Amino acid sequence: MRLAAHLVGDLCTEACEAALVVSSNSDLAAAIGEARYYARGRTIVAAHPDGVPSGACTDVVDEAIPIDAGMYRNAARLDVTRTKYRE
Repeated sequence: MRLAAHLVGDLCTEACEAALVVSSNSDLAAAIGEARYYARGRTIVAAHPDGVPSGACTDVVDEAIPIDAGMYRNAARLDVTRTKYRE
């Protein structure tokens, strides 16, 4: 839900010129459709693991591109920690 709200908000307030949604989940289709309606002229691209595009999402974006499914699965397993670096 939070991702959908930020997607619509950022595009509609012109905080960004384009959005890249990396997901094969069709739950974001409604938010993408709203952003498309209210933020005309902004580019929205959906990237999905090979062979798993969401028809609902691909119908409302400017472009749908496949990404390597293995890389997508491995990225989801990464432990990401924030480290504060001193200069």
